[in-house]
Amino acid sequence: MGEASINKLNLALDVLLKNDEIKKSLNGLLLKPKIFKAKTINAFCWAEKDSNNIHLAVSMKMIEVMDERSLILCLLHEFAHLIKGHPQFLLKLNPILFTFKVILFLFFLTSIYPYVTVLPMIGLSLAFAGFISFVAFLIHRRFKRKFEFEADEFVVRKVGKKSFIDVLEVYFEDDLETKLSSSIFDSHPSFKERIQRIQKISLPEQKVQ
Repeated sequence: MGEASINKLNLALDVLLKNDEIKKSLNGLLLKPKIFKAKTINAFCWAEKDSNNIHLAVSMKMIEVMDERSLILCLLHEFAHLIKGHPQFLLKLNPILFTFKVILFLFFLTSIYPYVTVLPMIGLSLAFAGFISFVAFLIHRRFKRKFEFEADEFVVRKVGKKSFIDVLEVYFEDDLETKLSSSIFDSHPSFKERIQRIQKISLPEQKVQ
């Protein structure tokens, strides 16, 4: 990784880590930032199971394309996830969804066992396992999309609508046309959906810009 890119990321992080709200959210947690190579502008964070590590990954292209202020605002969006506890929640959600699937599957098996023979039971069991896995997947995706809107709102309340929309336009510029809509399989809402939600946020007049 280029030294200039590392320095640029570190400078942005230094600015953000001076914020009291961010420092409080990281109390007892170890932030591990890293730069990864990618053809797209991207950044994401996640919590590590059975550890106090919080990982923040930023694409090289994001650092190269964005100016210092835009980079800070994009990273503020990621820190908003930490402040609101989103990575930690998703980490806890996974075993809950697994338990949910196991209980439903066992209930289904005990319900059909007296009425079907072995081969139909295998087919029905596989179909039901696929169905509940899909439902669990949708639940997980719903929370991720909800959290994206919450992180967007956090940044907008700090810097105003126009400032963050300008940053999102840079973030999505490589594939804006393909980001005007999203499907149930997408973990993130589309650019259009995010802008629409942002426009609906009620702000004091001085913060709108």
